[in-house]
Amino acid sequence: MKTFVKYESNIQLILILLLISTIIVAVISRTDFFGVVCIAGFFLIALVQYTFNITKYVSPEYVNTDARKVYMFLSTYVVSGCLICIIFIFFPDIGLKLENLSELLCLSWMILSPLLIVISLIISVSDFNLKKQNHENA
Repeated sequence: MKTFVKYESNIQLILILLLISTIIVAVISRTDFFGVVCIAGFFLIALVQYTFNITKYVSPEYVNTDARKVYMFLSTYVVSGCLICIIFIFFPDIGLKLENLSELLCLSWMILSPLLIVISLIISVSDFNLKKQNHENA
């Protein structure tokens, strides 16, 4: 896992560049397939960032800054909302009764998701710089 975390910012950058290029291809080609790929790529980025940040949050090697705490709170809200929507798929009667909740969740995801991607990248750069600074001082 240390090697994975070592290249975290590069992994995130590659995933984001792939997503952006897929979005551009989707807009140019106007096919549904690329739209599905964009959505899958978006969730892949979210999964990778959430995994990295949970690992760092529980690790004593990383400082739990306010930015990391805010990220963990907001991303856990998004993940738990996603799990609620999955439950709605398996129990449609509950989903129909709580339709306004699912609409609110989706709206908040549209606002929070880009924000969370940016916050995660800022945290990653900060962690990288802090590690680099600590390595130079040692």
